[in-house]
Amino acid sequence: MADRFQKLFSLENNLYIENAPIIISAAALLNDTESGNIVVQIKLKSVSKKNIKGVKISLHAYDVSGKEINGVEDYQYLDLNIPNGQSFGSNKAVVMPETTTRSFSIKSLTVIFVDSSIWENASPVFVAIPNAKPLNCELENEELVKQYKIETTNKANYIPNTFLNLWTCCCGEINSEEYCANCGTNKNNAFSKYNISDLTEAINLRLDKEKEERLELERKKTEEEKKKKLKKKQTIKKCLLGTTICIGIVLLLFTVKFLFGNMINYTLAEYYASSQKYEDAYKMFLELKDYKDSAQKAEEYKTGEFYETVTIQVGCTLNKTLEYYSPRSENIIVEAKMKVKYYKAVPDYNNVEIVFETQDYEGYSKIWISTYYRYIGEFKNNSITGKGKLYTSNEFFQEASRIAYLVYDGEFLNGMYSGDGKLYDTYKNILRIKATFKDGNVFGEFVNYNDDGSVWNKGTVKNGIMNSEKYGTSDERSDYSPKPDGFDS
Repeated sequence: MADRFQKLFSLENNLYIENAPIIISAAALLNDTESGNIVVQIKLKSVSKKNIKGVKISLHAYDVSGKEINGVEDYQYLDLNIPNGQSFGSNKAVVMPETTTRSFSIKSLTVIFVDSSIWENASPVFVAIPNAKPLNCELENEELVKQYKIETTNKANYIPNTFLNLWTCCCGEINSEEYCANCGTNKNNAFSKYNISDLTEAINLRLDKEKEERLELERKKTEEEKKKKLKKKQTIKKCLLGTTICIGIVLLLFTVKFLFGNMINYTLAEYYASSQKYEDAYKMFLELKDYKDSAQKAEEYKTGEFYETVTIQVGCTLNKTLEYYSPRSENIIVEAKMKVKYYKAVPDYNNVEIVFETQDYEGYSKIWISTYYRYIGEFKNNSITGKGKLYTSNEFFQEASRIAYLVYDGEFLNGMYSGDGKLYDTYKNILRIKATFKDGNVFGEFVNYNDDGSVWNKGTVKNGIMNSEKYGTSDERSDYSPKPDGFDS
């Protein structure tokens, strides 16, 4: 399909008129090699507080020499209900009347809102919104970038900026309202926290606190070692008092064990079993190996924690907090390491621990990454099914041994969120969404929370269509980018 359309010309990205209700995010002139038509494809984005129900646009057309030829009058985008922050129009093709068209410009623009009010500009003069600069352009120290993310959002990758009546969030989203439509960050917070002096002071406080915590752990460890050494010395003194008697007993027992060792140990293992000391019985039968029916007895009294390799199904974009932005989930089979507790040969599948690695789709960045996860909870029908909690690392701690960040707490079915659950911000460890889930995504009522625990938005989602108090009805479905080489399907 991509080879069907050949780009002939394009306007600058993110064109805007001050106080306009929309941004021209992208606009390109394409040659449809199958139909022979010359078409214009325009991606629009709402920055209006009022939902948009229609847009009319007229286009100037020019041939290869720059001479103006027949253009398009009042092409209409109809039957819309577009809330602030949502893009639209990129799935429409505006057919140009002249196949010799090689460039174009926007002649006029009209926006109609759901309350039937109208904004129009008969001869718009657009300017391009400057691209956001990466944080590391000015924050060269990685600790400064890390601290800014802590103070704002873990999606922060850019320097916040203002342009006309708009502002660009630290996550890269262009906004017109107080809260970012993508990450929920407050405008004042995004700008006020971008202060190198304040960030440096916050870093010093954080590092000092971390140092104090390390020193306190070391102090407690030293004290514990001293207590152990003292206890050991006291034990040695007590043992020395009965050295003669102990030597005699040990020699006697050694002789008996040498002659009747396996028989005695077998009897002792049975004694442990009859006394319900199953862990001791299991270990002793296991050591006896092939003596009599020791191997069978070991299996009967198997007790303790054991690791098993299992093949399980997992799914959904596990590290996204605004889950309803992605109605389709990646669903794959992975090999995982599962820790199961046994008591007298009976496994406890109500509280297993499973560590696995899978590929996640970062919805805003539109990239795939490999991520470690740890699940603690129920395991039914050879799958992650039932109630449980899912943990992961953040971008600074990717090792499996350091997974300690809560992602989801609730009900699962075949490795996917299903039923009542809560999604957490994995960097700040705070609740983001409480909702009903199906197939790994929000399907029903949801409540979305700010950093301080107050409600940011709430509503319902069904089949990817969101109806919320903040944005009304909107289609939140989006396609995943293809996986790169090396990622399983």
